[in-house]
Amino acid sequence: MQSLKRENGFTLMEVLVAVTILSIVTAAFVTLFSSSFQGIYSMGHRTEAMLKVQKHMEIVLEIAKQSSDYAGFDGQVEVMTLPEGMEITRSPKTMAMQGPTDDIPGASVTIVYEYSDTLGKTAAVSMTSFAPI
Repeated sequence: MQSLKRENGFTLMEVLVAVTILSIVTAAFVTLFSSSFQGIYSMGHRTEAMLKVQKHMEIVLEIAKQSSDYAGFDGQVEVMTLPEGMEITRSPKTMAMQGPTDDIPGASVTIVYEYSDTLGKTAAVSMTSFAPI
């Protein structure tokens, strides 16, 4: 009787174990990448919102420097809502200075902007600054 020669190669069981391990590792990487991309897109939306708030803050502070409206600020809290979903609040404040100078009167300006992130959730960013009168 002739003996069968052992051929080189993998058995069916070895191939199935290798495919199973490869599938588990691939699934882990897909999950990692998808959550990373969601984070990247979410931070992109947040950055765009912050840039809008910063742009409006610069405009408000420039108006405060040049406007007699701020010079006549009566000290009442004022809230203004812009069509873009941005809310600007102006309230009285005094900035205390250290040293021989007097306190500086002014207004605390807060801008709040609500936006939708990638998951459809509503989020908000805000910025507060001091505008001397």
